Amino acid sequence: MRRGRWLVRWLGTGMAILALLTHSWGQATEDWQYEECKLSRPGPPATIVTIDEESPNGTVLVENMQINGRAQDPGRTISLILLDNYDYWVILEPARQRLYLNSTGRILDRDPPNSITTIVVQVQCTNELVGTVILHEVRIVVRDKNDNSPKFQQPRYYVSVNEDRAPYPPNRLSATTTLTVDILDGDDLGPMFLPCILVNNTRDCNPLTYRATIPELTEPIKLNPLNVTPPIRAVDMDRNIQPPSDRPGILYYILVGQPNTYREYFSLNQTTAVLRVLKPVSRDLYQRFTLIIKVTAEIKFHLLSLSMWHLLS
Repeated sequence: MRRGRWLVRWLGTGMAILALLTHSWGQATEDWQYEECKLSRPGPPATIVTIDEESPNGTVLVENMQINGRAQDPGRTISLILLDNYDYWVILEPARQRLYLNSTGRILDRDPPNSITTIVVQVQCTNELVGTVILHEVRIVVRDKNDNSPKFQQPRYYVSVNEDRAPYPPNRLSATTTLTVDILDGDDLGPMFLPCILVNNTRDCNPLTYRATIPELTEPIKLNPLNVTPPIRAVDMDRNIQPPSDRPGILYYILVGQPNTYREYFSLNQTTAVLRVLKPVSRDLYQRFTLIIKVTAEIKFHLLSLSMWHLLS
């Protein structure tokens, strides 16, 4: 009799453990499906790389996008395609999530008349398991090479002097002068966000993450302007353009964001970079917003990410 009770109790415990394991495995499987198309590394869906101008065709731009999922059969879970590939400078190899430079029959030249300083493409990832889509922006910054000689502003320069030539050589006099050629700063560098932490031995800045925390279900009048740490600020790296009136202004924009409803909740002042919340946010609906901010000086721009968490009330 005791043996029968022990067996029943043992079977009941085993079934309970089995049910728990089954539930946990099912939950893990469901969560895994939603991880496809997201990055396996921390940070927003944006990648910034650098490349020298005049790099040869086929140069690897991104070794691996580090996007979760398999992009080839059999067992394909994601699909990858390129968007906004202006002039087809970039080639995507979906199976290895690798990007290449396409410069067949042309030269990637940062200098005039081409003046290619940045190439921007979007890698669209579709989660084949649940149907969601995530855009991963890739920004290729073209580094300048010392491949151009300086040029004088005029092809010829003239000067006239009176005749000081005496018949007797010891009485002849002479004079010297110094010609100085100043190389003025040109508008060839993009803006940078501050503080700037340089990438290795380059003039490129690492992507920045700015953060702001707001309490949920709070009226905007009590929150604005939002306290972003550190404050959003950018400067043009061409700091000595003359005359000063020719220096481009700095403008700020929200480029993209997650979730897609971010425009209903946040606005960014284009000239002051002041971030404002537009209406109360419920933590039950949103626990975090990730915004990609673009700063421009005429046609030049750079990226940062801005993450916001909502505290419990």
